[in-house]
Amino acid sequence: MNIAFVTREYPPSKRAGGIATYILETAKVLSKNNHNVYVIAASDDIQKETESVEDNIHLIRLAGGDFYIPVSNRKIDKIRSRLRSIFCYWSYRKRVTEILNRLIIEKGIDIVEFAEYGNEMDHWLRNNQYQIPFVVRLHGPTIFDRATCETVSFLRKPINWFLGHREIQCALKANAISSPTRALAEIFLSMSDAERKIEIIPNAVCTDEWNPSIKAKGKSCIIQIFSAGSIVETKGFKDLLDACLLLRDLNFEINLAFAGKMGMLGERLLTLAETVDYKNWFSVLGPVQRDELKYHYTFSDVVVFASWWENFPLVCVEAMASGALVIGSSSGGMAEIIEDGVDGFLVPPKSPQLLASKLKEVIELPKQSKDQIRMAASEKVKNKYDVKFVLKQQIEFYESVISKTIGKQ
Repeated sequence: MNIAFVTREYPPSKRAGGIATYILETAKVLSKNNHNVYVIAASDDIQKETESVEDNIHLIRLAGGDFYIPVSNRKIDKIRSRLRSIFCYWSYRKRVTEILNRLIIEKGIDIVEFAEYGNEMDHWLRNNQYQIPFVVRLHGPTIFDRATCETVSFLRKPINWFLGHREIQCALKANAISSPTRALAEIFLSMSDAERKIEIIPNAVCTDEWNPSIKAKGKSCIIQIFSAGSIVETKGFKDLLDACLLLRDLNFEINLAFAGKMGMLGERLLTLAETVDYKNWFSVLGPVQRDELKYHYTFSDVVVFASWWENFPLVCVEAMASGALVIGSSSGGMAEIIEDGVDGFLVPPKSPQLLASKLKEVIELPKQSKDQIRMAASEKVKNKYDVKFVLKQQIEFYESVISKTIGKQ
């Protein structure tokens, strides 16, 4: 197949997050299985457009994106980014259409996949004169407020409200929709008031890259706790820090580290980590390479993902594949990944007290129980989320959509 992905982010972009990781891993595996993959992504440099081949993936980074990468003054840059999201919305999507239709003509694209988030299909939907089948992959709609798990307020965020509604309207026009979790599929359908079948296809990991290693605990009584992800409020990083403070009040010796893309909360926590009361036990590492992530997953006593709501965090699955003891949020997709007490642990979000209690429970487990849970976690990922299983499902999904579309023409 000739497959095109349209994405707002793609590594090593400074904006890269869960969507970027999903596209990268999916594109790499498809390419290795002799499919031709084309990725249209936004360039961090809004003035620069590039075209290259990386890992046998044809990558086109477009200029004119409807965002602005923060450089110095984050408040000013945030205003610039908001203005660009309004004034460059249509011009950028028009450019997406131009490039995508060029690929359709020159490369014979069989199917196109868009993310619902960002709605970069908006202009192309009106200009798909070649009637190419397209699918939408759910990642988390703009209109969904992860802080409240409800629709964003029109009064508080009118732009998000308007763009979010438009995003859903366009996604519903796809030939098919897929979601990594039932939780996200149900949220999307509830916000659209539509009856659509949504195929559940989990995000995949290459478990060979995350080989588990049961940690041999040394004599140190210091408890290593780690978390990774975009360091923003809704990912629960402040809740985890507060939970660790509660444990320290109970005389637990804690060493806490955060890694990931820096949001405004990340910058505040970085400053806090340099103060006298925190610098000896708390650190904010910022973005790190995969090898360093694996090190932290393997050699931390507990890995925590305390998000207020989460779709399908690859960091959680990668940590489990590495044999980590994982505590995840019970709100959203992690409740579908982790079986509480068997291959990890679940805790309600937004409660440092409950999180501290769960951390204490996990820390005090016998070593044999910890080792059993670590191995159960890695085995689950190997048997359920490895690329060799998920890829087969994804290819069958694409082929079914192509076959049904051709049959209607």
